[in-house]
Amino acid sequence: MSVEDRFGLIGQLLERKYRVDRAVAEGGFGIVYAGHHIALDAPIAIKVLKRALHLDDDAWDALREQFLAEARTVAKITHPGVVKVLDAGTTNDGLPWIVMEWIAGETLADDLARRRGRGGRSPAETLALLRPVIEALGEAHELGIAHRDLKPSNVMLVKGRARVLDFGIAKTFEPHEEEEGPPSGHTTTESSRRVFTAAAAAPEQLAGTRTGPWTDVHAIALLFTELLTDAPPYPAGDATDHIRAVFDASRPTPGKAGVDVGEWEPILARALSLKPNDRHTDANAFLAAIDAVPVPLREGVAPSVPPVSRAAHTVESVVNAPRPEAAQSTNGAMFLSAPPAARRWPRAAIAIGVVAALAIAGGARLVAKKDAAAPPSKACTSHAACTKASGSASACMPEIGCVPRASVDCDVHADPNALASDDTVWIGTMFPKTGPDGASFGLANDRAVELARRDFAQTMSASSARLFGVISCDDAVDPRRAATHLVAQGVPAVIGFHSSVEAMELASSIFLPKKIATIAALNTNPLVTRVPASGPRLVWRTTYSSANAAAALSAFVETLAPTKVALIRPKHAAGAAFSETVFATLRFNGKSALDNGYAFRELTFEEEGKDLANLVEPLARFAPNVILYAGPTGLIDGVFAPLEARWPKDAPRPRYASVALMPKELLDFIGSDGDRRKRFFGVTPVSSTPANARFVMHYNEAFPEPITRTIAPNSSYDAFYLLAYATYALPRSEPVTGPSLTGAFARLVPSASTTRTIDVGLSSIFDGYTALANGQSFDLDGATGPLDFDLATGEAPFDQAILCAGIDEGGKAFDGIESGLVFSAKTKRLEGSLRCP
Repeated sequence: MSVEDRFGLIGQLLERKYRVDRAVAEGGFGIVYAGHHIALDAPIAIKVLKRALHLDDDAWDALREQFLAEARTVAKITHPGVVKVLDAGTTNDGLPWIVMEWIAGETLADDLARRRGRGGRSPAETLALLRPVIEALGEAHELGIAHRDLKPSNVMLVKGRARVLDFGIAKTFEPHEEEEGPPSGHTTTESSRRVFTAAAAAPEQLAGTRTGPWTDVHAIALLFTELLTDAPPYPAGDATDHIRAVFDASRPTPGKAGVDVGEWEPILARALSLKPNDRHTDANAFLAAIDAVPVPLREGVAPSVPPVSRAAHTVESVVNAPRPEAAQSTNGAMFLSAPPAARRWPRAAIAIGVVAALAIAGGARLVAKKDAAAPPSKACTSHAACTKASGSASACMPEIGCVPRASVDCDVHADPNALASDDTVWIGTMFPKTGPDGASFGLANDRAVELARRDFAQTMSASSARLFGVISCDDAVDPRRAATHLVAQGVPAVIGFHSSVEAMELASSIFLPKKIATIAALNTNPLVTRVPASGPRLVWRTTYSSANAAAALSAFVETLAPTKVALIRPKHAAGAAFSETVFATLRFNGKSALDNGYAFRELTFEEEGKDLANLVEPLARFAPNVILYAGPTGLIDGVFAPLEARWPKDAPRPRYASVALMPKELLDFIGSDGDRRKRFFGVTPVSSTPANARFVMHYNEAFPEPITRTIAPNSSYDAFYLLAYATYALPRSEPVTGPSLTGAFARLVPSASTTRTIDVGLSSIFDGYTALANGQSFDLDGATGPLDFDLATGEAPFDQAILCAGIDEGGKAFDGIESGLVFSAKTKRLEGSLRCP
């Protein structure tokens, strides 16, 4: 969507600290710009009020003051669901502006439209979804602020949690205050401040009488009705029919639509009263009335489950709405593409009320724990009973009661029969599911675990075997909070993680003290499995160690016969471990790196990569034949491009070898350049195995964003299979704990008693279960490679393939492909021959 920069603000600095980057949305009375907070290095939204042609000077002055006054009004609300108003002011031309945070999600209106025909939500799910909305409005009401335009399109689902948007027509009120002026159905911000959406209006708004918190109570009750009934509270028709329905003495409660909500019916009927004085005085009074009665149970109403999509892949989950893919406009709320840094696979959406000046919504870092779910009950008998009573996955905790398994960071993935069983084994996961890392790799790994869970659910649901559920956590915001939640849920094992540092810190400080197994599925730092602990080994790795990859690169470099080698790596523990292995294994000129003296040079850079330009000059002077590197994709533009540009035309150019895959940024840099294509290499566990090929096909059938054999979340898929089979290896009478699971890994690796090999994958599950149930062992082969763990170190050595760039039909580099050279983990030698396009 193209938006004109009517004010010529792009490129300007407001107050010398807010950079205006681009116009992203326009409403009747304002333009929203994407910007950047220079001091905080963070994206922001900038709303600028525009002047309507019909306004005279006095009306324009009044509107400007109202716009800024509303910013000051909403800034008073401290509820975590309110977007933080960072600043307000006017441009040199007298245009008022407000700076706010960006927020991500989709509206409740879109969610309701997508669900039509599937039945209403259960009362428990409805209350859990709307509770933070009511609490946010309750705080606003305590401060003397009424919203006055609450409707589904002004409720945002941020990571499945509801937040209120659009306080742009908010008003401050006093008990004696009266309003004047005719009724209005307009949704734009008129100077009269008589603005609302007719479809969600309360009787007093259509009648033109006094509005206040009681108006918001009426709107909350309409939301309850629509969520519970799966139908708009008022029937479709023309304006006359709608007005007649709003003033009908028969109020639009769930009971009127034939939905029995028990003791909630009279509460909602009171909230929807024609006369404001008959309603609850404010949102807090309404919530107190709801909480004073038991949550109604509705037989035959299944908990609402979003369809499988790019953001939610659960069979049974707690409100986990997918994000919209592209820009769209819905009832005055505009969904804008995220800033470029966040736009990767799948795209997040940024929601800003373009008609309104302000919004209630919230980044995950602002959400209080009380928003995570409804309060726990006082007593319980079983997990299954708690789940049935609440309508969503819940655990029965001694001395606490029923506690939701979901949290502000975590979603629940489980089949209904797993939710109904107290014998279900719950596995935790921690991947970055939001932000650029979520788009580039976190979501894919989360989906791989979900795919494995579905495999076991599909195969074993009719057997007597234990079932599995997954508590899937986003560790991009607050990893310790997510980890603490998993501990409280009693999970025996956790698969992840966002970074090696996070894996080591959480294992040592949170998981190991609670005897929870840690499976590093993404983290290649050799130090991960060396976290000190007493007792049985609880930290394991289903991906490769960078030390193993460095040894493969060292062997490859020797085949290139260089005379000078440079090593580039970041200044952190993982970089140091990479360097240590290279230094110990690299040989060229017929001798070790140490004995090569000045023919081997190591250069380092800060972890953030801000000093990369400092590497170009020393590399150019050294003129190495081979450059080994580990680090961010920023090396490509920050080092390699300028180095290639200044390299003498008649001199042989260096070859580059990375300890990782060949990312898109590198493939784009190679492009159609045949010379570059022959000089850039990577390394990955061998991907051309039947198990990996089946996994990639299986994954691509299940999810919309395809993966390739070399860029696949196979190690997370393997991790779930490892834990599931370890569960089956335990006697049914033995509790499933971290130590019992990792102790059972011995039955899944080669040994004198092993007679067969079983690959991960749907078709082998029943065979694996039968073997373990009969007391047999087998050798488990993963999609990543054989999971032949050294039980003392927790490492599974993988054969490493040297990668080169593949080419598409147009001759451009498009993927990293195996070159034919493989470093054997067993012989520690390269085998095969180099065959690159």
